[in-house]
Amino acid sequence: MKRIWTNHGNLVQVFGKGILILASPGGGKTNLTLQLLDRGHYFISDDLVEFEMRETQLFGKRPILEPLLHSRSRGFLNISLLYPHQHLKETPIDYVIELQSPIPKLRSLRYIDEKTYGQG
Repeated sequence: MKRIWTNHGNLVQVFGKGILILASPGGGKTNLTLQLLDRGHYFISDDLVEFEMRETQLFGKRPILEPLLHSRSRGFLNISLLYPHQHLKETPIDYVIELQSPIPKLRSLRYIDEKTYGQG
């Protein structure tokens, strides 16, 4: 009997290794995925990944037929048109990374410092 799970995240293949990218909404998953595609790596799935355990290896695949990626700034992107040879249906998952919230910008910290201590 096969067990299948789904999870919110992006799945890519970099140098032949499957990487599941996790982050909160707006946390940079799509931006990182597009940067990896621009560097020649492979797209598997955006926002929804379906998992299947095969013997001792976890595989991930996209649950829909078309390789679509949703960008907040650009809408839905058809990866098969933009990167015709850079999408796969599935990959073994070798690594999981979780993107964390960025550190506050230095400008924000400077503003607080100037407001609190003056500019002199």
